[in-house]
Amino acid sequence: MFNALYVLFSASRPYAAGIAFATMAIIASLSPQAAGARTQTPGLVAGIASTYYVNANTGQDANAGTSRKAPWRTLARVNRQIFKPGDRVLFRAGDIWHGQLNFRGQGATGMPIRVDSYGPGALPEIDMGRSTGAAVSVINEGYWEIRHLCMTSTATAKSAKGPRVGVLVNSTCRRILNHIVIAHCVIRHIRGGLSHYDSGGIFVGLDGWISRNARFSTYHDVKISHNTIIDADRCGIVVWTPSNSNYFDKMAKSQHLSGPLLPSRDVVVSHNELSNIGGDAILVLGSVGAVVAYNDVHGSCLRTKFGQRGNRYSAAVWLHSCSRSVMQFNKVFDSRPQPGNSDAEAFDFDFDCRHCILQYNFSQGNWGGLLLIMGTARDNIVRYNISVNDVPPRYSPTLSAATRKALPQSEHLLYFQCQPQNNNLVYNNDFYVSRGIGVIKTGALYFKNNIFYAAKKGMFRINGAVAAGQFVRNDCFGPWQGSPPSAKANLHVNPGFVSLTGQNFRLRPDSPLINRGLAVPDNGGRDYFGRHLKHGTSIGASEGPP
Repeated sequence: MFNALYVLFSASRPYAAGIAFATMAIIASLSPQAAGARTQTPGLVAGIASTYYVNANTGQDANAGTSRKAPWRTLARVNRQIFKPGDRVLFRAGDIWHGQLNFRGQGATGMPIRVDSYGPGALPEIDMGRSTGAAVSVINEGYWEIRHLCMTSTATAKSAKGPRVGVLVNSTCRRILNHIVIAHCVIRHIRGGLSHYDSGGIFVGLDGWISRNARFSTYHDVKISHNTIIDADRCGIVVWTPSNSNYFDKMAKSQHLSGPLLPSRDVVVSHNELSNIGGDAILVLGSVGAVVAYNDVHGSCLRTKFGQRGNRYSAAVWLHSCSRSVMQFNKVFDSRPQPGNSDAEAFDFDFDCRHCILQYNFSQGNWGGLLLIMGTARDNIVRYNISVNDVPPRYSPTLSAATRKALPQSEHLLYFQCQPQNNNLVYNNDFYVSRGIGVIKTGALYFKNNIFYAAKKGMFRINGAVAAGQFVRNDCFGPWQGSPPSAKANLHVNPGFVSLTGQNFRLRPDSPLINRGLAVPDNGGRDYFGRHLKHGTSIGASEGPP
């Protein structure tokens, strides 16, 4: 995201120390000297899995814990246990624990260790207070599933120093860790430092960027789904597995690592709801085949700005150093860049993204625009998305000059730093602006079959040269500041949408854009609304009426 990650990691020791400090503190707390002798309990015989119950009111740590009538009581007792494949750890619904959970034990293929709730009532709650580190952590272990817990803290914005995260799954070892599931959890009021990515709702990954472990360690099969994350700093969900150091090798040669870094694989971040996020809502870094889908984001990039240490840039949903990954069926609303954050887009293909796709997403009211594509991103596709008023209010005539001056400098609907040889393609999208100016800052990429609709007090403007053949068969309807890119095949007609409200940007049966687009091979097979692409190609995100 511009040079922000370089700024962050060229001084990466403080960052790496953030997660590393928290992780080492957890590891130290789990040593035999700190935790006492490891406890042998019924069920530790090889091949026999146990179910453990934890009740904050009637439990006793002296109990075996293997029945509802004889549950454990405290987090300290859970932290002493080394769990084995197939074990379950169940916390009683409606109960609240104050402290931190540090799970130990390794599951196995087909026999993960499962954490869940039991009984009726609210989700069992882990309140970490003002402690740094994590409410719930799994360090150097694989095959864990965590469901139906609530994680929270009492840290305030003023006390939000150091790493603080709801769920931390972290590797400091040199092996591949498999099968991590975090689902149906609620994470709220987790306020950590804004400078780096080690604070927020959920973090799965390694320490830092230039990490020696990155040559030997990563995660496979990570599923983060159906979680609700409210009021988190800095991030909502992060999967962080460094896999490409090309950019940083050029700018920070002293931190060069020989040999390839291992990407994560089979990462799915889906069906999560995130709101009031201080920085990045969802970030996947260094992954092959990642899927980010069906997530709803309301309010991100709210607190990263000038004056903080580390990286002040943030975006709502983005990929970095990923290949053959997809962001689809997401809805992103109301990113609000603060002074000093000139990103704050709804989506971003950041450095070294290759063969990735952005499709079937809805974006509205994001002041940082719809999309950023960085200079080393290549062979990526942006198709069948709808963007509504993803512009800053700077140009609104209702704002005073003083108010406009105080607004952040992020002034783009689309920002592309890529070159023609990068072969990034934007086709069959709807861009609607009814207020402000939708600025297209283009390096060089290819636009086909898109609708640029300016209505009421909206208009578009393009910054940068557009060569012949780069902007073809697009419909540019409404005013432009200057002129739209010229091409004989472009249209300037009313698209004929069913509605200009909500997500009803479907073409009417009499639309002049039906079957007027250029054919695009391997186009995904459906439009934004799910209609199959069988007969001809229309312009925009809608193929036509149902």
